[in-house]
Amino acid sequence: MIRLDNYTAEFSRLIRRATALLGEPALPLEFDWGVEQAVLKVARRLRSEGLDQEPALLCITTGRGGRDLTYGAERCAFSIEGEPDVELVRFELPHCGLPDFWAVKESDCRRFYRAARRLVRKQRHTPQPLLAEETRQKLWDNTVGFLLRENEVLERYQIAKKRGLLLTGEPGNGKTMACRWLFDQCARRGIDWNTVSMEDFETARHARSISSLFSTDGPGVVLFDDFDVALTRRDRSHDQFNQATFLSELDGVNNRAGTVYLFTSNMAITDIDPAMRRPGRIDVILSFPAPDEALRRKFVLQRWPREAICVASVEELVADTAGMSFAELEEARKLLILRYLDEGAWHWQETKALLRRANQGEQGRPIGFSQHPENVELALTQTAASAK
Repeated sequence: MIRLDNYTAEFSRLIRRATALLGEPALPLEFDWGVEQAVLKVARRLRSEGLDQEPALLCITTGRGGRDLTYGAERCAFSIEGEPDVELVRFELPHCGLPDFWAVKESDCRRFYRAARRLVRKQRHTPQPLLAEETRQKLWDNTVGFLLRENEVLERYQIAKKRGLLLTGEPGNGKTMACRWLFDQCARRGIDWNTVSMEDFETARHARSISSLFSTDGPGVVLFDDFDVALTRRDRSHDQFNQATFLSELDGVNNRAGTVYLFTSNMAITDIDPAMRRPGRIDVILSFPAPDEALRRKFVLQRWPREAICVASVEELVADTAGMSFAELEEARKLLILRYLDEGAWHWQETKALLRRANQGEQGRPIGFSQHPENVELALTQTAASAK
């Protein structure tokens, strides 16, 4: 492990190196993964340098850029519309005891920050989920809208600013889509977001740091995605998961004000442990059923190719996709477009027949490829044969 004095000396040396490369006093910057990927997408790479006299180490890749910096410093130009470019230095420091970081001129730091934030918001834009308006409004009011409320009245009446929300429904009906939209809305408003997986919980349990999973640095949302092991009725569960520990952290001995706990699950409500369902742990349950006629119509109008709607009317497409989940609707759209790429024409009737043959014998579910992959392979083979 690198000693603190060595760490400080090496860091100071690299800042001096950045100052020399930029020609002005430099400030160090550390980006999270999302910001770094956004910046790398648009930054022009000017030149790679070694940290001292040695050359930079480059990795030749099959990616779009053709190369990537493995060790050394890289000068980049970040374009801002209507303003002069900002020059950056990116340091890659494997096995040096220092984290990788970026540097920018002190004089450019403020405008680069504003431009990078705008870029991230633009690239992160997630369309509003296709939900019944009442469901969408409840989702907003109990998550982002709840966290944006003023605290004064809640404090006056001693109401904790804490909420528990459960999204239920069969797979493919929009729970993940809704969570992505919420994540985007939180990022736009500076609200913290923490996603916890079962692996995260087990790792934290062994490290005795479970409490850190249930809190955020400020007002925020903690998502427990498909965390069925914590939700299952204890009289039906054979898992060794310590549900009592989970419940006590969810309640919190220390009141975690300004936190929304968001759960997603495919389980039926009756299979969820009553201790989890009680108010104060889960306050609101939102169901995500298969899209009805109105939502399928909205999906077709918003997502379906305009040219395909000219071949098969909106109402025909809505009727033909009855019973499909959003995931199945998306798969139908994808297969239709792939067929168009092969044949140069839109063939909804043939695509619909292929989808139905893929699940012969299963009433009411014309797709469901993941459940019967052998049927899909057979249907595709038969279709290819008939086309010849």
